[in-house]
Amino acid sequence: MPVFIRVLLLLFTFLAAGFHLPADDHVIYEATRTYMGRTTPVMTMEYWYSENKAVLISQGRMTIYRYDLGKRWLVLPELKRYFEESLPASNKGESKDEFRIQDYGFRYQKNYHWRAVETGKTELRNGKNCREVILYGEDDYSEETRQMWLAVYFPVNIPRFFKLFMNAESDPALFSLFEKTPILRQNLLVEGTYSEEPPIAPTIVWNRRLVKAESIEAPSGIYEIPEGMTKVNSLEELYAR
Repeated sequence: MPVFIRVLLLLFTFLAAGFHLPADDHVIYEATRTYMGRTTPVMTMEYWYSENKAVLISQGRMTIYRYDLGKRWLVLPELKRYFEESLPASNKGESKDEFRIQDYGFRYQKNYHWRAVETGKTELRNGKNCREVILYGEDDYSEETRQMWLAVYFPVNIPRFFKLFMNAESDPALFSLFEKTPILRQNLLVEGTYSEEPPIAPTIVWNRRLVKAESIEAPSGIYEIPEGMTKVNSLEELYAR
């Protein structure tokens, strides 16, 4: 039998068995923030990720994680600027000296001590059978409670989602909690209510809801800096108007 016919037969066999090339994972959340009785319009957080590349698109900003290059790019397409910084190799409690995006514009640095409680409650949330887990974060001057409804039955790689996004963005104590708590790192948040008690301010409440979780080919160039962007040297310069 000619070689090319063997190759065709092999290809047809794979297709018949449902074989497909590895796809990227795509996750979308919607969130609202309530403060002093006022609730913001719905915000969208769109995540794309593969083996060692990821991107979060939200509120006109792109955060691109390139673990293959050890780089993170913060991109503001509207202002045609981007800022580059090194990604941490891990997030297991080591101190960070770099200026983090979460801290921009704030002086008080929270240092929560986290614990997780599996309540044993199960509910149908957003069409999924979910388990309830509550996270408690305590600091000298503030507290945070996260009520989380989690489920595992999705076509996306959930542990990879944890690895790529939380490794780079979470505070070390929260990352450590997820790392040692299987239900947190092996399940996806379906619905969540996060309540924060700041040192001297009214309570802030975030509500999050999963909109989509799918395995699909990512748009071309999604993990690259868009064309026409200018590199800046600091976050202050990135956000300058």
